[in-house]
Amino acid sequence: MHLLIAALWFWTGLRPASIGAQDQRIHFPEQLADSLPVSPLAPILDRYFQLENALFRADPTEAAKQAAALLEAIRQADFKTLPASQQKLFVSLSQKLEYDARHISEVSSLPHQREHFASLSANVISLARQVPLSTAPIYRDYCPMKKAYWLSAQTTINNPYLAPDMSDCGKIVQTISP
Repeated sequence: MHLLIAALWFWTGLRPASIGAQDQRIHFPEQLADSLPVSPLAPILDRYFQLENALFRADPTEAAKQAAALLEAIRQADFKTLPASQQKLFVSLSQKLEYDARHISEVSSLPHQREHFASLSANVISLARQVPLSTAPIYRDYCPMKKAYWLSAQTTINNPYLAPDMSDCGKIVQTISP
């Protein structure tokens, strides 16, 4: 029964009240949500989540590998198929995204990777707020200890900045819904 309720929360965007009153939702117009499966920027979010998971596991080698894959996804994004306003946003963020992804891919220091992940996250969040990147809700999480945000595909807090010691530190502060 709990699994059924969790699945309904995930697919409908509903979450338990314990997540907090400060949660905000961003909804994209239905016509944009219909085009999400073919979004040319969806691979960027997918690779971002892989990088986030590597940092959560405190694996700097895997984080570097995933950052390199993210960098390639950014460079290969076919953003010219997006509406003009979304193209402009992507172009304005792409160099910043590339810089942080490249830097994470080139270093083996986990603290240094996490530092650049905070900057990378700020830019991916800016992109996700304006461009539909997923057909499922995306959660903007906050770590009060690091004063940094990140995106997550789940309602469980898996802090990429403080894991493994404080892996559940943080809270969901916003839901970005398709």
